[in-house]
Amino acid sequence: MNKSFTAESATCAITICCRGFFLSPSDSPRCRAIAAEWGRTGERGPSVRGPSHGPPSISANAAVLIAACALITGCLSRPPLVKQHFAFAIPPLTSAKPPANAPVLAIRRLSVSSPFDGISLVYRTGQFSYETDPYAEFLAPPADVLRAPLRQYFQASGLFGDVTQQGSALRPNLLVEITVEQLYGDFRNRADPQAVLEVRLAFFDAPGGRPGKVILDKNYVRRAKLAARSAAALMASWNDALKQIMAEAVSDLERALLRSP
Repeated sequence: MNKSFTAESATCAITICCRGFFLSPSDSPRCRAIAAEWGRTGERGPSVRGPSHGPPSISANAAVLIAACALITGCLSRPPLVKQHFAFAIPPLTSAKPPANAPVLAIRRLSVSSPFDGISLVYRTGQFSYETDPYAEFLAPPADVLRAPLRQYFQASGLFGDVTQQGSALRPNLLVEITVEQLYGDFRNRADPQAVLEVRLAFFDAPGGRPGKVILDKNYVRRAKLAARSAAALMASWNDALKQIMAEAVSDLERALLRSP
């Protein structure tokens, strides 16, 4: 048997079989290389040479090993992996009492730019290459998952008399438009994976409930290190990054409102 088929190769073969070829950047480069090679040949496993090529190659032996291990581990009789589901959650602030003349805020629009607006988590693997993880998803589209924690953060900041929801009879006199420009896990450097989050917040004066003068329009970017190469660690770092962005944005807005006539 070819010695190049190492224990690591066998482990990778089992991983690929059990995951149905859905490997993430958290898997080893060796496993990803094997999966990519099998994908190029159009086969779900090592190629097996026909009789005209002489004795069975190491690939044939590997195929037998994969089948045996898959049967032992039960990969052929149950789903490969359990999906993980995530949501944004900003640690709650100690609610501050707003001043009597505090503005009423409404979130006019909250959107996430493509290609980060789907429910699957997105990983950056190269300068121009990205992957989605079919086993790690938001509970709903990320724009929907973000709305409640952002509204709660604004409400607890003490800067606003109220933060209205869509359809509320309470008329706002300050509007905010929120756009998430970047939302991905950066796995290009295996030794230093990072969570990337970029958010643009635009606040408008709203006399009569309609957008008026721009009070603050700024992009906030955070790159946070991951504690581990996992979807859960990525989500935790996104939440930390979001808390930092919101704290800076509220502080910037407070200063901008003081300058505004």
